[in-house]
Amino acid sequence: MKQALKFIAVAAAVALTAGQASAAIISNVSFINGSAAMYLGTLNPVGSMGSPDRSFFDNGTLTGSFVNNFVLDFGPGPGSMTTNANFLPSTDITGFQVNFFSAAGALCPMAIGSVCTTIGAPTFLFAGSPGNNSEIGFQGLTPGRYLIAVSGSVVAGRTPLYSGQVLTRAVPEPGSLALVGAALLGLAFTARKRKQG
Repeated sequence: MKQALKFIAVAAAVALTAGQASAAIISNVSFINGSAAMYLGTLNPVGSMGSPDRSFFDNGTLTGSFVNNFVLDFGPGPGSMTTNANFLPSTDITGFQVNFFSAAGALCPMAIGSVCTTIGAPTFLFAGSPGNNSEIGFQGLTPGRYLIAVSGSVVAGRTPLYSGQVLTRAVPEPGSLALVGAALLGLAFTARKRKQG
């Protein structure tokens, strides 16, 4: 029975860590105020050498109410993606939030850091948690083009900054799931054999 439990532990560890190596950094993009959006690049949850991709973004000078848009491509998948943004100190911006949209109509040069000519009519998908650390947890996504909108209102006389990142995560491959299934079957067989004996 102990050997079976050891086998299950090893199999589960292999399955859960498959494709979960350190994320490869794709881009670090600063928003240009007044532009439609900045392009973050293509994030692949599998990435090179099985490592998921991530991208960083930050803003220029903020004044008044603002919405900064960042466009990215996601795929080929399968996988999921999370995003977060934060600023300090928390008294510099009110209503700080990150929202996530599907943006198939966004037209962007494929160069990282390029200015998108239009964002089309994005479709709202997820709202981030409000506050000085706004985050959207991992969400399963189909391959496609997406938009991250960072918004808020600057307190008069302040010059706040924010930064954020997008992180992808691979979905366990069928082979990894099969390995876990085999481990569970092995445990059931061992337990049944022991009971019969």
